[in-house]
Amino acid sequence: MPVNAFPPKRGQGGRPGQEENLHGTCRPKDLILDAYDLMAAARETGGAYQTLLDPPPGKGPRQTA
Repeated sequence: MPVNAFPPKRGQGGRPGQEENLHGTCRPKDLILDAYDLMAAARETGGAYQTLLDPPPGKGPRQTA
């Protein structure tokens, strides 16, 4: 994955990269990379990927099916 896939966040007057500087990590970036690792592991083992989303995509209150 390219390094620039996660550009610095700008919000609430913060400086780019401020979250990483304050907390030592960037939570959204870590969550996305963890999900990719789980998908890759499922693909390698031939198992099904279990989404971390609740409710899963397409199963929320706005979907009728």
